[in-house]
Amino acid sequence: FHILQAMLLLCRWEAVMDSAAIEAIRSYFLEGVQARGNTENHWLMYYAGLLLACERFAAAEFAWNGLPPAALAAEAKRWILGTIARTARLGHHEYDSTGYHIEHMVAYIGLYEHSYDETLRAQCAKMLSILVADMALEYFNGAWAGGHSR
Repeated sequence: FHILQAMLLLCRWEAVMDSAAIEAIRSYFLEGVQARGNTENHWLMYYAGLLLACERFAAAEFAWNGLPPAALAAEAKRWILGTIARTARLGHHEYDSTGYHIEHMVAYIGLYEHSYDETLRAQCAKMLSILVADMALEYFNGAWAGGHSR
């Protein structure tokens, strides 16, 4: 699960980070083997981190799978936008689990704040509004109420 956190760290703090730390993150993406995981929140964190890495390291070669950053970014953007569209049509996919809203929100906030893609940023802002509205509708006397499961 380090893919999103590593890129958010770099995006937010690169200007004050030690060059060795920046190189460690760059190497992690370019040479390490990345895995999506097996649930939607894993996939979202994977694709969000991957997209940010592809934008930052656009001229580099991602040795772990041989695809150019543009191809990886296109796959990530397609999946992220598809998930947003599906959620807007059908609802949240992690079965409205209280424990998993944050994983989705952090990924969308990170993309909104750091992606170079204005269309993606706009869709992430809308998705965050959907998630917050969904949470707000389920509060009762100050507590997050209702049936929540995974």
